[in-house]
Amino acid sequence: MSGITLHWSVYDPNSTNNLTTASISSGTFAANQRRNLNGGSSDPYSTPPSNLCTGTTVSSIPDLYTAYNNGGITLHMAMEAVWSQGYVSLSFPRKAGSMASADAIIGWISSTTNLPVVSAYDITSQDVRQSDALSNSWAYGLGVAYNSSSGSTIVCFSRKAKDTRAMVSSNLLANAVPGVNATLSLNFALGKQQGLGDHKQAGGLNLNILTGEVEEVVDEKAVRSHGALMTVAWSVFAPLGAIAPAHRWLFGGPRVMVFGYQLWFVVHVFCQFTSFMLCLASFILAFVKFGDGNGNVYTAHVAVGCIVMALSILQILIAFALRPAPTHRLRRIWNFFHHNVGRLAIILAWTTIYLGIRVYHTSDFKGDMKPWIVANTVMIGFAVLLYAFVSIVSATKSRGGYEAANKDLIPGDRNVEANAQ
Repeated sequence: MSGITLHWSVYDPNSTNNLTTASISSGTFAANQRRNLNGGSSDPYSTPPSNLCTGTTVSSIPDLYTAYNNGGITLHMAMEAVWSQGYVSLSFPRKAGSMASADAIIGWISSTTNLPVVSAYDITSQDVRQSDALSNSWAYGLGVAYNSSSGSTIVCFSRKAKDTRAMVSSNLLANAVPGVNATLSLNFALGKQQGLGDHKQAGGLNLNILTGEVEEVVDEKAVRSHGALMTVAWSVFAPLGAIAPAHRWLFGGPRVMVFGYQLWFVVHVFCQFTSFMLCLASFILAFVKFGDGNGNVYTAHVAVGCIVMALSILQILIAFALRPAPTHRLRRIWNFFHHNVGRLAIILAWTTIYLGIRVYHTSDFKGDMKPWIVANTVMIGFAVLLYAFVSIVSATKSRGGYEAANKDLIPGDRNVEANAQ
C-alpha cells in the first residue's frame, strides 16, 4: 500500500468508551487513540474528524444528520493516495482482494470542471459501469478532495455498520468481538483515468478497526514483482546462459580463464544460477502471497509453472550432482539430458509467462497486457536472434577453415570440455 493512507473513526452512541481513530500508511499501523465518550447524538465525535473532504459540521450534511439520529454504530472513512491522474476507490468486498462482489466508493476530481465526482457503486463484475452507481446509497457525506501540498487525492464517506442497502456489507461488524476484534475486509484501487475504467494499482486487506492490525491480502505490486522476476529469469539470464556453452568461442574458449575456470563456463553457471534463484524467489512469492484463482488459463499457468520449477531443480541436480567426467562413457547421455531439459524448461517458462500475463489481465486487477507482452517478446526475440546469429557465424567460421586453425575454440571440442572441469 505504498503511497496510500487509510483513516477511520468509529462512533457508537450507546457506548462510553468506543471511538478509535487511527491511520495506516504503507501497510504499517501508524497511530491508535481511544477516547472516552459520554454518548448521545450531540457528541462531537459523531461527526467525521476534521479533514479536507467532509469538514466537521454534521448539520451541514442532512443525510448524515438523519443517519446519526437513527442510532447505531457509524464508521467514518477516508482514503488518501499520492495520486492525481485518475480515480480513487475504497470498497467493502465479499472477500478481500476480489473485486466482485463489493460495495464501493469511487471518486475523482474532474479535470474540466475541477469539481469532485463521487458515488457509491454495487460492483457485481470486473467491469464497473455508471449504471452500477446507486441513487439510494448506503454511504453518507461522500466527498473527494485534492491536497496540492502533498499531491494526494482523498476520497471520504461515512456509513452505518448495519445498512440493508449495502448488498455485500449490510452488517460490517457481524463477527466482531466487543473490545477485541472488529475486522473489515477492504479493497483499494487507483484508476488510470478520471472516470470508470482500468486501474493502475489495487490491493486488498483485512483491517481490525479496534487494534489497527492489518493483513494485506493480494497486493498488485506482489503480482507485478512475481511477473518481473520470472521475466528477467527466463527471458534474460536463462537464454544467455544457454548460449555460453553452445558458442564457447565467443568467450575465448579455453584460453580465457577466470578463477581457474574457462570464462564461458563461469558465464554459463552465473547466468543459470541467477535465473534459478530469481525463479525460486518468484515461485515462493506466488505461494506466500497469492490465493487460489479460477479458470482454465489460471490452472494451466500454475501447472506449467510448477513443471518449470521442477525442471529447474532437476537441472541443478544434473549439472552438479550427476555430471560425469568428459571422457566417461555416459557423458554423451548426460549432455543429451542436460541440454534438452534446459531447452524444455526455457520453452515452458516462456509459455508460462504469457499465460501469466493473460491471468493478470483477466484477474480482479485487470492488468494491462500490452507492456508485458511487448517487453517479453522483445527480450525473447533478441535472445532467439542472437542465438541464430552466433550459430551462423560459428558455422561460417568452420567452413572457412577456422576449425583447423582454432580447433580448441570450436563448440563441442573434447579438449574444451575437459578444460572446463
